Amino acid sequence: MFESAAVYAASGVVYALAFVAFLTWSRRLSPRVRRMCHVLIALVGIAAVTSVLNAAGVGTITYGAESENLPDLIDDLLAYSILCGLAGALAGASRRLVATLVAVVFLMRASFAATTFVDGVVAIGAVLVVLVGYAAVVFLFAGRIWENAAQLSDRQRLLHWKARNLFLFLFGMLIVFGVAVFVDLLDPFVTAVVKCYIDVLFRVGFAGFLFANASVIEDDASGALLAERPGGGGGGETPPKAAT
Repeated sequence: MFESAAVYAASGVVYALAFVAFLTWSRRLSPRVRRMCHVLIALVGIAAVTSVLNAAGVGTITYGAESENLPDLIDDLLAYSILCGLAGALAGASRRLVATLVAVVFLMRASFAATTFVDGVVAIGAVLVVLVGYAAVVFLFAGRIWENAAQLSDRQRLLHWKARNLFLFLFGMLIVFGVAVFVDLLDPFVTAVVKCYIDVLFRVGFAGFLFANASVIEDDASGALLAERPGGGGGGETPPKAAT
């Protein structure tokens, strides 16, 4: 228990340092980009607080031999949903599509949390919700949302493409990890290490990627990024060309 607590405490320190670094970095950005970056900074700050609470065992719900940390769960629900929605918004997707992405990812994380307290068919059903939800997110990103992205400039489309792929890769890692936990392949300490590692990649890695590409949004004089577009007119997905 102590070892797992130390892992969560260490991740809290990483988040705190990243929070300060991103906050300082954001002051050099334009007001328009800074608004988006403040959302990312807030997610990192929330993760710092919840990591400390998790390390201290605050907010832990126990049911039999299983437990779930409520602050950590709330943090995950917010972070995964918002980051997925942001990846869609970078394509200029409609509010309805972005809201759908957010809702599906929220349901996926909530369903997996349910597997902690249920067994048998119900638990398997919750895992299936996660898998089907992931397939639905991939379908939306590769379909309607990519049609919207096809209307953007090469640099803007490339930014969305990278952000989308980063999210799908990290969430895919999270699902594989979750299934490993579900079938009891990992001990508590390894579970804590892997969970914290993926969470840091999600929050700090995603934020760092968008901060590093803030110039793409700053150069978007048309306001196409982070703004709703009426609909897509593109066909199948093809990798975007890098701007020259």
